[in-house]
Amino acid sequence: MSLDALREPGCYGLASELIRYDYKYSGLVKTLLGTTVVVNNIGNAIRIYKKYNQAFKIVTLDGEIFSRGGEITGGSRRN
Repeated sequence: MSLDALREPGCYGLASELIRYDYKYSGLVKTLLGTTVVVNNIGNAIRIYKKYNQAFKIVTLDGEIFSRGGEITGGSRRN
């Protein structure tokens, strides 16, 4: 993954670095979340997804998920 993506506007970073977990699970966490980028909204997610040619998974704070293969699933926000 290009580290440039982590400097894009609206990007919070890698999911594996944004959560707390017991060190004994670090291998599992890095495997599952080490290439997942967390962004603030769907607009930035779409822009980053296109710019980097679907090179990594992106999730938004509202729960939208952009998979590497091109699949996009929707999230929802409760009031």
